[in-house]
Amino acid sequence: TNFVDATGRRHGSRTVRTDALADEGMKFLNWNSPAVLCSASRAALMTGRYPVRTGVYPRVFEPDAELGLLANETTIADHLREEGYATKIVGKWHLGSRPGFLPTDRGFDSWFGIPYHMSGGSLDGHLCGEQKDPNGTNWLPLFGGVGGQNIVEQPVDLRSLAPRYVESAREFIEEHAAGG
Repeated sequence: TNFVDATGRRHGSRTVRTDALADEGMKFLNWNSPAVLCSASRAALMTGRYPVRTGVYPRVFEPDAELGLLANETTIADHLREEGYATKIVGKWHLGSRPGFLPTDRGFDSWFGIPYHMSGGSLDGHLCGEQKDPNGTNWLPLFGGVGGQNIVEQPVDLRSLAPRYVESAREFIEEHAAGG
């Protein structure tokens, strides 16, 4: 493993800049979320703004939502891109699942993950509600591939998803750590 944990202990880390941040930076031990729902709290985390100001509060984007995080919102990925950083999001996005609202449309260079909550699609014998998915065919997609714009698996195999998330993040870090 290659990371620095919350206590500052290194675990085989080879990321010089991350090491410097850990050594010289501030340690934040608590995250106080401005919302109890995942879409709203993610909007706050991505934008640094209260969810009500982003237009996301107080709801969760459903799998069939027509909109997502509005285009006029600046995300942390937008700021990092301006500073020359490569960015990738690994995991659940839940800020819009249609083109124009995916993470790669919101400043991230790539993405490997699901667009909404795991109960938002039919998988492992679980249906997401008869009125939302009467035929049991609303399969939860996994996005990835070049740029993260493609569905690479549907339905998602949840048994192997967490280790694949770790591997995707590790590959991204290793690829971009070599570039400086």
